[in-house]
Amino acid sequence: MPDIFFRIVVLMASLLTFTASANGQAHLTFHMGAGANQQFFVGGTVENKGDTAIARAYVSILPVDEHCQLLPMAWKEFGPIPAHGRVEFRVPVSSALTQYRLASFGAFDDMGFAVTAVDDTASIIKAREPEIRQDCLTMRR
Repeated sequence: MPDIFFRIVVLMASLLTFTASANGQAHLTFHMGAGANQQFFVGGTVENKGDTAIARAYVSILPVDEHCQLLPMAWKEFGPIPAHGRVEFRVPVSSALTQYRLASFGAFDDMGFAVTAVDDTASIIKAREPEIRQDCLTMRR
């Protein structure tokens, strides 16, 4: 009896692993702000590390001015992203861009269901947050 139970557990784990890898998996691998001639944007790269296409993805940006005051949010949708493919995106920003925060990032399959969306840059940004906060406090004085 324990042998049958063990086989069932292994089979279920295998099926769950296959199902998870069969879906699209969006990874935000890079983003940065840029601009020239009064045209500003946040550009970046999203990779699909899954085995099926991603129909749509989006990135929303919260621009911040030189005094760390919030500006109107900007966002861009894009897709499709083929399995194991990558796309570049540009989120236009309506005013001069000195700083920004990544507000959200998501992705969906061709039936409108959310797929895994991972911000691979989150730990880097989070590590810089104390310094950025201190800079903002200094700029506001």
